[in-house]
Amino acid sequence: MDNVDTLSFVLLQSLDEDASALVSHSPATTLIRPQATCAYATDSILDLLGWDPKAEIVGRSFYDLVHPDEVLAAKNLHYEHIRDDMAATLTYLRLRHKTNNDYVLCALSRSVAYNCIVATIARADDDPGGARAAMAKGGRFVLTPGINTAVPPPNWNRNIPASAQTFRGSPSEYSVPIGSLPRPSMRVCILLDRFRSEAFMLHASNDMIIPPGSVLNHNLLNFIPAEADRIALLRAIHVVKNWSTHSENTADGIHGTCRFTINTPSYPNKLVDGILSATSDAVLLVLIPSA
Repeated sequence: MDNVDTLSFVLLQSLDEDASALVSHSPATTLIRPQATCAYATDSILDLLGWDPKAEIVGRSFYDLVHPDEVLAAKNLHYEHIRDDMAATLTYLRLRHKTNNDYVLCALSRSVAYNCIVATIARADDDPGGARAAMAKGGRFVLTPGINTAVPPPNWNRNIPASAQTFRGSPSEYSVPIGSLPRPSMRVCILLDRFRSEAFMLHASNDMIIPPGSVLNHNLLNFIPAEADRIALLRAIHVVKNWSTHSENTADGIHGTCRFTINTPSYPNKLVDGILSATSDAVLLVLIPSA
């Protein structure tokens, strides 16, 4: 079994909708409501930050874990992600470790997926070959001063211009109430079973592309007509599952994305772009209609 036990997967609730549907059949997820209250936490959060997922994370504000100097900036950036429909971004911030009673510099990779923000959390220094930084096509945001001393800069600049790496000091106030946010564009987040071959699904955040009843334990490849597209998706899944232990696979910097045609009753024969990342519990795939 490949070792990525420092990675946690989270769903950040972005719209005022019923959370129960988002956590069904998704044991790999943490769900955070607009006020950042955690509804579910993956077991790997215990390895990462020392907190028991059920007893100490569920029902707690995510911002309780954020360094006090960075809470306002974190809230503001959360709003901007939803407002601008961001995808594949990377945010560096400090999160509190229970056992050490100190703060750990973490990397939060996230994408807006219509009714949620999907994300992974990992230690910032756990990035062999600069893979995670290279996947941040949507830009990198730094909430912690002095980050360049913690993460080697050469890998950061391989695929992203320096202008996309932005230091975000704490704003004086939270800019806009979350209730005034616009509805994001059509996207869906799919969790794939990390430990099965092919692309068996565990959960979908909405039914815009994959119809209800066709997700849990169904193979996503059955909805992809072209063999070349199926092979491309499987290759992308393989790469993101192995980046943490085989850093040479990330040298070209093109991992984590895939384009293919999907055919479902609600979304017939249309081209989509996929953004992929792997955690200790699942493979995360965000599908975005291709322009």
